[in-house]
Amino acid sequence: MRYDKERIIEEFALTPFGARGWLTNKDMECPFCGKAGKWGIIFNDTGLATFHCWKCPRKTSVYEFLKKVGRKDLAKMTYTVKPNELDVCPKLEAENYDLSDWMKETMDTAEKLAPTPVRLPMRLKPLSNDPYLDSRGFAPEHYAEFEPSHVTSMLEPKLHNYIIFKMKVDGVCVAWWARSRHSKEWHKENLEAYKRHEADLVLRYRNSENNFQDLLGGCDEIIQGETQTVIIVEGIFDKVNIDNLLGLQHLQDIKCCFTFGNNIGQGQLKTLLQKKVKNVILLYDYGTIDESKDTALKMRDMFDSVLVTAIRKEGADPGNIDLAYLEEVLQGATDPFNFFCNKVEVKI
Repeated sequence: MRYDKERIIEEFALTPFGARGWLTNKDMECPFCGKAGKWGIIFNDTGLATFHCWKCPRKTSVYEFLKKVGRKDLAKMTYTVKPNELDVCPKLEAENYDLSDWMKETMDTAEKLAPTPVRLPMRLKPLSNDPYLDSRGFAPEHYAEFEPSHVTSMLEPKLHNYIIFKMKVDGVCVAWWARSRHSKEWHKENLEAYKRHEADLVLRYRNSENNFQDLLGGCDEIIQGETQTVIIVEGIFDKVNIDNLLGLQHLQDIKCCFTFGNNIGQGQLKTLLQKKVKNVILLYDYGTIDESKDTALKMRDMFDSVLVTAIRKEGADPGNIDLAYLEEVLQGATDPFNFFCNKVEVKI
């Protein structure tokens, strides 16, 4: 995708940092992890752009950054980062893995570690029969698993008007993430007011200081020895909708999990391997063809079967489609090579 570089710089008040051409706003928090001063955007000579946060660590297209902050209007056409474009990003660690080494390490180190509890925000009050969550399909099983709550303490001002979800491993809460109750439109207006120095910036999402690419949402539902197939989606509401449409709450052999975005991390793959999952079906959001390719290629040598499918209707995603369209999408699932050889370019 080609971006209006000057407009993005102006809209987000970006300034240079470092010596490689990176731009940032040191007062603006990363929309993925909530840390300020640790992220940057870089444009190459052809107008392509990459977003990178050194704290998450999140490395993705600027389109994903714009989507996260509610400013897709600054993107001119579909674009996802190509592997050669990611090479311009400074590395997070001294040691870099090629794909084969990365896969080998994941498979060789899939031993199970005891989960470490996370410190939760103060004075959480559980939610039940919440109108918003109910409208998104939350069933009693989802309330029990993710324990949505809200803060009642004045000592947690940044979390007021958020829904807080718990990420549990073996029943232990190892992380949490919070979603604002404000609409996308409200956050867009808030960003504009922030740029005019008329308001503090309010993020749509906040979370504990975890690397969420190590955490597989819904992993406690996978029963080792019984769950053979896992459908992989991006977020919690994608999972909730797929659960409801397919009745997965009442099945043991197939489950749906989410990766907190359109990329799968080494820790998430280790969880699937530890649980002895044999088959994976990848179902990411509309417009993520290249991200699906990267994820599928990571997995194809680790499991008995890896199938990929795609949402091809603009505005649709696994969190809002109906059963008829889901069945159509799943019928189109195929192995990664056939899928990407015959893919249709999707416009956003």
